[in-house]
Amino acid sequence: MPLTLLFFTQDTVHIGFILAINPAFGVIAQPLAGLWSDRVWTRFGRRAVFLIVCAPLTALSIIAIPFAPSLLVLIMLVVSLQFFQDMLNGSDQPLLADIIPPEQRTLVMGIV
Repeated sequence: MPLTLLFFTQDTVHIGFILAINPAFGVIAQPLAGLWSDRVWTRFGRRAVFLIVCAPLTALSIIAIPFAPSLLVLIMLVVSLQFFQDMLNGSDQPLLADIIPPEQRTLVMGIV
């Protein structure tokens, strides 16, 4: 990501600000994902729908970042990447707690 940002700006303050989107956004998005995944019910289950939707959108965001035509588009892609990735993280950990026996959770989380 920092190398991609260098194509658009040499200002380290801007690069630092863009890279800080992840932790700042995660503070908001991950708890919301956990709350939503507790309340949403689909035929795929409560949390699996977030994995089904957000995983491909995360991958598309990652693929699109190197091809961003402008700094504004790059920032929007970074925000979308962090949103979908935080939604994944906020829903996959409770999903694992739902489907994995307690004695195997440490191993499974290590694999993840």
